[in-house]
Amino acid sequence: KEKVEKIFPLIVKSKLYDWEIINGNWYVNKDTKRTIGKFEGKEGERGQIAYKFSTKPSYKMDVIVERLSADAMKYIEVNFLGGKFCINGMNQWYFYESSGNRTEPIMDYSFKDKEKKVSIVQENRKITAYVNNQKVGEFTLANEPKEGKLSISFTAEKYQEGKIAFRDFNLVQK
Repeated sequence: KEKVEKIFPLIVKSKLYDWEIINGNWYVNKDTKRTIGKFEGKEGERGQIAYKFSTKPSYKMDVIVERLSADAMKYIEVNFLGGKFCINGMNQWYFYESSGNRTEPIMDYSFKDKEKKVSIVQENRKITAYVNNQKVGEFTLANEPKEGKLSISFTAEKYQEGKIAFRDFNLVQK
């Protein structure tokens, strides 16, 4: 007798209580059903909200993000396991694991829309990013990622308010 095994992906649609605030002020705009974060602090400090549940390092994540403040050189960071996919307000993006493993900012006009659908596909050390369903880059982590929490973060200009919004977070765990 042969045994057949089927693996089905787990699809998670998040709700507000699926997130934990690490830093900054986050609230839900009832009209748009978007989670909005505001942060003001010293240079290098970040506002951050993390998905509460641990994820294994093989998944696809989709999220729609939007910059609501004028701090165009500061990055919205979609944090995958082991690194960050960073987008600024000037149509630039880069990947970052550490100062020794990062890419230089790349100009890409797929970021021209106000709201951007960012998709991250992680297969352990290999990361592929899509913006508005268009592939924008690949990155390989130097270190094997561990199970952990995905998050969204941003930095404000020194002592200025930084503000972003996100909605429609989806996670397909492979």
